[in-house]
Amino acid sequence: MITLYQNIIPFFIRKYIRSIFYLIRYFPLHFSYLINIIFNQQKNNYLYNLAIMAIIKNEGQYLKEWIEYHKIVGVSKFIIYDNESDDNTKDILMPYIENGIVDYTWYPGYIMQRKANNHAIKKWRNKVKYLAIIDADEFIVPVKYNNILEVLNEIETETKKNKKEFVGLIIKWVMFGYNGHYLKPNGLVTENFTKSDGIARLYKCIINPRMVVNFRIHSGNYIFNYFAVDENGNVFINAKEPSNSTINKIRINHYWTKSYEEFKVKHSKGSATRGKRKWNMPEYDPTYFSHNDDKIIEKFIPSLKQGMYSND
Repeated sequence: MITLYQNIIPFFIRKYIRSIFYLIRYFPLHFSYLINIIFNQQKNNYLYNLAIMAIIKNEGQYLKEWIEYHKIVGVSKFIIYDNESDDNTKDILMPYIENGIVDYTWYPGYIMQRKANNHAIKKWRNKVKYLAIIDADEFIVPVKYNNILEVLNEIETETKKNKKEFVGLIIKWVMFGYNGHYLKPNGLVTENFTKSDGIARLYKCIINPRMVVNFRIHSGNYIFNYFAVDENGNVFINAKEPSNSTINKIRINHYWTKSYEEFKVKHSKGSATRGKRKWNMPEYDPTYFSHNDDKIIEKFIPSLKQGMYSND
């Protein structure tokens, strides 16, 4: 159905139809964000150049590695919404909360991810230059450089050379599976899971939060006919659009399953978008999402270990 729709209606027409629809639907938000842009007194004077926002539930055992890794690649603030965790999440986060690296919000409720995303964007839009919206099993990996900000600056510069407004960067998933692990192995996620199935259809975003009027899970609606781009400057208008995107500059390592044991626990929590309604749990196959050697993140592991264990 989507392919037929795309073949019949040219891209530029679909683009403008979608823009008009969302302008009408979110007109009050467009107006609010336009006023903010005009009267924002903190232009180019942000508290943080790059922040990550995530809503989490019972991810305590993985959070330290996730935070310490992203600190290495340029993230200076973590905005965490806790959706009723009952594990050691708060204990793990407390040192980061106390030193100001983590902003923590208890955020109970049912199917809250989209609400949390938009709450964070509105709250932080004038305080952070770029905001990544990802999950705790996703690691943003700069490929061309060693720092995410260097990639963002290059792509933003190229976008503006082409007389386009940089409102967001689409970063493609690379899916990682069991890597032969039935039981949860000791050690770091980034060390234990080194086999992937390559570039995936879906993605996540790093956005300019001042330009987003509504954000879903994977993508947003941007003010006045603007669209996010991938690392090659290609425009995206729909998460379901096929694309020729590459992962030569930046990517997201999505540790979707970890071990089979861990995946069963993840499956029991349900879906962020469908609540307690679960997807089909596959039988154990050691090669599930794990057919290709993939050690692109390996160059960061020595620094990651130093950050993980320096205070132990």
